[in-house]
Amino acid sequence: MPASSSEGPTFRADRRHAPDPEACRAAILKAAEAAFTEKGFDGASISRVAGEAGVAKATVFHHFGNKEGLLTALILDRLVSYGQRYHAMAERPLSARQKIEKLARVDKWATAELLGFRRMLVTVRRSLDGEAREGLDTLMREAYTRFHALIADVFREFLGSERPAGLSVETLAATFLACVDGVLVSQELEFAPELNEGVAEALSRIFVDHLESISALEAGGNEEKGR
Repeated sequence: MPASSSEGPTFRADRRHAPDPEACRAAILKAAEAAFTEKGFDGASISRVAGEAGVAKATVFHHFGNKEGLLTALILDRLVSYGQRYHAMAERPLSARQKIEKLARVDKWATAELLGFRRMLVTVRRSLDGEAREGLDTLMREAYTRFHALIADVFREFLGSERPAGLSVETLAATFLACVDGVLVSQELEFAPELNEGVAEALSRIFVDHLESISALEAGGNEEKGR
């Protein structure tokens, strides 16, 4: 059934000017993110998403099946995108120290799009319950597990030890990610934005300079014991 005029402009089935499926899908996801952020899951409507994306409702259903499928596709799309950025920063031909320094400088890589995605997740999660919320939590746990393993590997390479300063690299990675998340929340809330650069610099010093110094002292102490 064709969309009514009240739902906004639609892509017409014109063989000479068929819309690019990927561009169409991207437009739907962008509109869905805005709708979910503002209205939550229950309040967001496929009609609004279709209207904002400039497509017919049938096109949304064709790409995503239903609203649940749309939300899942949106989250997976954004997680893959931001995961690729995270991996790119950690897998560049840099020293382990340089990798951690770049990851710690949240003020340099935390884009407005990333902060918007975080807001959407918070809004949507509040409007879900039962299996739907558990499904969302599962997606987020899986993403966190991947990021955590990546950061742990970088710390392992950087410090050359499984337990630097008496802490496991897994614990350090979890603490690092918790601090990064705190910086993201601060930026999202625009709390003392003039301090963002300084906070990111402090994060770098704590997880790079301080840990490096402690590891060096431990290595020197082990050498003394071995003599």
